[in-house]
Amino acid sequence: MKRKTIPKLTLQALRAIPRGELPWFLWNFYLNLYERIVGYRSTAAAREKFERTLPRGIQLVRSYTQFDGNVLNGGVRQYVTNCTGFRGQAGEDEVMEDLEALRTIGASESVKLLRRAIAIYRRYGWPLGKDHRWLDMSSKDEAACERIDAARCNDESSRRDYALLEKYLRRHLEDCVYPARSR
Repeated sequence: MKRKTIPKLTLQALRAIPRGELPWFLWNFYLNLYERIVGYRSTAAAREKFERTLPRGIQLVRSYTQFDGNVLNGGVRQYVTNCTGFRGQAGEDEVMEDLEALRTIGASESVKLLRRAIAIYRRYGWPLGKDHRWLDMSSKDEAACERIDAARCNDESSRRDYALLEKYLRRHLEDCVYPARSR
């Protein structure tokens, strides 16, 4: 049986990545690593164990990409339900991790919008249980979610946050080295 080769990511290699491409590079590194170590048919426990082995920089990239991709694809409702539908508390923890990642990189506009969305969802008993995936909201809350989407579901907001992520990662390259070095 052939052993899987686990890729390494050194500080020297990170410094060589062109400006503007670091988050994208780290996202692709994450996907490759995930497939090699965990696989896409894994259990939630295996995924969580894997996530805990990642250095902080790669965790931030994963959180940002999850948030940004879901919001751009289908708005804040899709993001929240994709993260928490059928997952309950584990999904809520993931949303809170994403919120912390956005705060860490300085994406204050997105933090404010996600906090608004969380407040709306909490009024309906969020996180939802395993039997619920979508909420029937009041027209007032539907309109509030649409305003959140109008403010964040656009390329300009996505590029702004991506640039903030790039800037943060460049200042903390040592937090992107894999496997993470002992401190």
